[in-house]
Amino acid sequence: RASWRTVLQQTLQGWVQSLIIAGCLAIAVLVGLHYMEKSSYEEFGLGECPTDDLAYSLNLIAPAALGVEQWEVGDYAEYRYRRKLVTLTSVAEQYFSPGDMKARMSARNVKYHIVGELDKPDKKRHWIKVTGLEFIRKIPRESYQLVTPADMRITSENPRYDYVKDYVPSQFNLCHQNSMPLGVLTKLGEVELKTAAGRFDCTHYRVAFGPGSDPIEIWTNPKVLPSGIVKVSTPNEVLELVSYGRDMEYEIPKFIEPVIAGISTLGEGCTSCHGYDNCHESIYPPR
Repeated sequence: RASWRTVLQQTLQGWVQSLIIAGCLAIAVLVGLHYMEKSSYEEFGLGECPTDDLAYSLNLIAPAALGVEQWEVGDYAEYRYRRKLVTLTSVAEQYFSPGDMKARMSARNVKYHIVGELDKPDKKRHWIKVTGLEFIRKIPRESYQLVTPADMRITSENPRYDYVKDYVPSQFNLCHQNSMPLGVLTKLGEVELKTAAGRFDCTHYRVAFGPGSDPIEIWTNPKVLPSGIVKVSTPNEVLELVSYGRDMEYEIPKFIEPVIAGISTLGEGCTSCHGYDNCHESIYPPR
């Protein structure tokens, strides 16, 4: 028969083992929660937009710094996009499906187009429509953003709204550039550049975005509205001008019309349809 000391010892060993197992389970749960939280952009350091992606880095280059003084509705520039490297380097690209990534990496045209004006007492701003840079579920995603020649960043003052055909439009809240400084321009010289849009006398700049970000190179001419950019080259991507000028033949989706008109802020939204009571505000007709 086991003595009371043996029983006590065995009981204590059982408790210790139980505590160890419980501790391991707790650690596993905490680690799991940590990685679940990492699914947000903030945990990957992307509470602010990445600078290794053209969709966001070009917002940090103010057209005013390139000699662009003002815009008119209809001003546009269209570029040919191509991917220089097949390898994926942007942390943001972890969040896109293989189909979306294939679409993003394909050669295609990208268009920047001034499609509206919002003249408020405090400031005159314009709506810029960007197509061809981003996709969701392999469908092109259009973005509409309030901008000025002095500031193209995505901020609370310059909000961006996204629209995917057959989906509910939404305000872009994935990452912002409120506290991100504009890129630092270093002039490399003057050069004549030939593109599909013609020959241009360009100023060649290197643009730095701060520690940890690779610089990019741009070739600029202030006649090319709205951005003043003729060509962009990053370690991964290239944009090169194919046409520019004024184009008044553009379409604004009916769900975006109230936003462009300044009637609706579209403060809530999504790119899927979860239900009438939890999906988005009523924006058309505007209220």
